[in-house]
Amino acid sequence: MTSIDAGETHARRPDPYPAPAIPAWLRGLGLLALIGGFMAAWTAVATISDATAALHHDTVEAYVWGQSFQLGYFKHPPFWAWVAGLWFSVFPRANWAAYLLCVTNTTIGLAGAWRLVGCFATGDKRVAATVLLLATPFYTLMAMVFNANSIFYSIWPWTLFFFVRSLDRERLSDAVMFGVLVGVAALSKYFAVVLAGGCILSLPFHPRGWAWLRSASPWIAAVIASVLFAPHLWWLIQNDFPTIAYFRAEAGRSFAFTLGNVASMPFEWLASLAIVGLIAVFGARMTPRALRENLREKASEPRFRFIVALLAFPLLLTLLAGLAFQAKLATNWTEAAFPLAPLVVLEMVGGDMNRIKRLSVVAVVAITVLALAVSPAIQLGLVSPKAPNRTDPRRELALEATRQWRQAFGAPVPIVAGTFPFDEAIAFYSADRPSAFIDFDPQHAPWITKARLAQNGLLVACLSSDNDCLREAQAFSTPQTRRSAVVLTHDRRFNPPKPMSFSLFLTPPHITAASRT
Repeated sequence: MTSIDAGETHARRPDPYPAPAIPAWLRGLGLLALIGGFMAAWTAVATISDATAALHHDTVEAYVWGQSFQLGYFKHPPFWAWVAGLWFSVFPRANWAAYLLCVTNTTIGLAGAWRLVGCFATGDKRVAATVLLLATPFYTLMAMVFNANSIFYSIWPWTLFFFVRSLDRERLSDAVMFGVLVGVAALSKYFAVVLAGGCILSLPFHPRGWAWLRSASPWIAAVIASVLFAPHLWWLIQNDFPTIAYFRAEAGRSFAFTLGNVASMPFEWLASLAIVGLIAVFGARMTPRALRENLREKASEPRFRFIVALLAFPLLLTLLAGLAFQAKLATNWTEAAFPLAPLVVLEMVGGDMNRIKRLSVVAVVAITVLALAVSPAIQLGLVSPKAPNRTDPRRELALEATRQWRQAFGAPVPIVAGTFPFDEAIAFYSADRPSAFIDFDPQHAPWITKARLAQNGLLVACLSSDNDCLREAQAFSTPQTRRSAVVLTHDRRFNPPKPMSFSLFLTPPHITAASRT
């Protein structure tokens, strides 16, 4: 089946002096330059904005988990933590490196979106539908955190691409890749069931949907995905399904809360796509009547209905899951589910795609330049977001705790525990690369054992008001434990936040150098 580009010239008059066609390779090179500029610019935006701040705790958590390669972790499957572990084994533990990871992740997704959109559109429409993704907060502001949700930026569009190609081309190699990516998605977060379910539900809208379902392709994909997921399933059984217990603890909200939460999600999605809609409508130069006629025409096209199904069913399944489990839904759950959204908008609007493409590029460049201009003000505190990672003295605590440990024992910090997320911030920002003893719980941090604690020692950093942490710190203390109190403030030139008080517990190894001799 060939790609469609209907509506590309809808309601456009023939140009008596047409411009020379731009070669496809040159258009591709221009798009590559735009995406490369996007990577550099948004890495700079995030790095400048957070030059003195700490990373979001999810990104730090990815590093902490990735220090020890496990087949699963107590909250989520392991793939995204593996990625972070590999990344920081090559790159330094610095904000810029973390943001480069985030931007690399989204760039892989943009490349997948380009291929995916190419299954349905060509020329200016394809370029505009891809560029407009950068006019949403999904691929910019919301993408600057690396976690179990954001890993789908690089997985989701490529999964859809190979699914669509498997339907269109009837090649087993596409089914194999579809299965691999579904397996990788499932190894990242169980939310992958929404992605796979959306693909299955969209089958009736494709002319070959039922034939594909009766072929070997879905079975090949299912077997490959299952084989990839099997080691994690074995881990789940061996560890009594801790991720399921975590999900249950997060679910079970009140019905009133769930209903309000689910009802608000579509409005949040539409708000995130507002700039895309404005650019499309303004650039189309279509009368209301022409817009209605174009929409009526599109609604009759099977290929358009298939695109809408690929976009809509995962979102609908998300809402149904929120209702069924009474879970708190968040926009970032579905932040990677919109690679086809701009294309759907462009198909609905029609009109002058060349003009829309040019406006899209201008808008994306303007948004990026504005973000670059504002980022120093955010770093200085002139624009003062209230996010805790921008106000808490997490990096300051890491430096002070490391200094005290080295001064006391003349050795690197081996293991750290304490009030979340300060404990994990120390694990990331300390030059000693300590392991994190998450929640003082060996089930949450199986890489920490009693023997290792005895052999290496433990640094605990508790907020002075955190009684649970203080109680755990006392339980892990020995007669040799040194305790100190520190008061720290996040270093920011303007609007400095309030000081925070911490208690440090420095427990040396039980086996000291004197006892060994």
